[in-house]
Amino acid sequence: MKNFIKFTKMHGQGNDFVMLDRISQNFNLTSYSVKKIAHRKFGVGCDQIIITEAPLSGDTDFFCRIFNSDGSEAKQCGNGLRCFIHFVRDCGLTTKKKIIVDTISGRYTIHAKDAYSSSVNMGTANFAPESIPTNLTESSNAEYKINIEDSELTVYLVSMGNPHCIIFDKQGVSVDNILEKLKDISLFPEGLNVSFVKVLSEHSISMETFERGAGATLACGSAVSAAASICLLTKKTKSSISVEVPGGKLKVKVNDPINFAKIILSGTVSRAFGGQFALNKNTFNKKRARKFPRNDKQNT
Repeated sequence: MKNFIKFTKMHGQGNDFVMLDRISQNFNLTSYSVKKIAHRKFGVGCDQIIITEAPLSGDTDFFCRIFNSDGSEAKQCGNGLRCFIHFVRDCGLTTKKKIIVDTISGRYTIHAKDAYSSSVNMGTANFAPESIPTNLTESSNAEYKINIEDSELTVYLVSMGNPHCIIFDKQGVSVDNILEKLKDISLFPEGLNVSFVKVLSEHSISMETFERGAGATLACGSAVSAAASICLLTKKTKSSISVEVPGGKLKVKVNDPINFAKIILSGTVSRAFGGQFALNKNTFNKKRARKFPRNDKQNT
């Protein structure tokens, strides 16, 4: 017997999500079913799946779970959280314009500015090596040296609740070789989100990001926040910047620049379409389901 689940497809600057309400619907997803739903040929297609759940405590509004397209669970997602507040309002789960949401990486305050834009307090940037985590030896200002192709590459590491690597200059090293090197679990046990950043002025940057578990993405809210904190730390930009990503523009403001805290990510939100998909035994049972090929994304 098939179980039909309602969904909404949303995106923030092309960083796209399948939004699911688990408060009014009863379902469970396995890693395989997540990959099937996220597949751009055999499913709905998305970078991440965002699931709305009931709050864990009385002082929050919701609990949010986030899954990457490869089936792994993500700790948080800035653009996903910005979409989240519009989704729960559209579903009639709340009328609030400001909500507090728990994730497995912590608590976030999200604000719906209007029907098409929102902001989220991304919290505090953490530059401690153990927060990434990494086994590399830090030099200064979250700066690290990595040997690739007989070259010494300078990278910057920061945690926004998930691990980020910021690279300002590829320094003659190929992107593929950089990404392959940064997959080394002996150096980065939990992997990395990798961003290549170009400083345009003291108030603007451009960047492209490769997310762990999702690959190349048109935008990544936590990566944008990570880049803003590193740019501020290294005195490359001011505390309020505009960020050009392949899918559009986002804004970041570090309201507490001394402690690199209260980092507010803002931007527009789009609703692409809604519908329903069928979950059956093959959706959950990998042994009985045929193997799906690699998730060939439209944005990779």
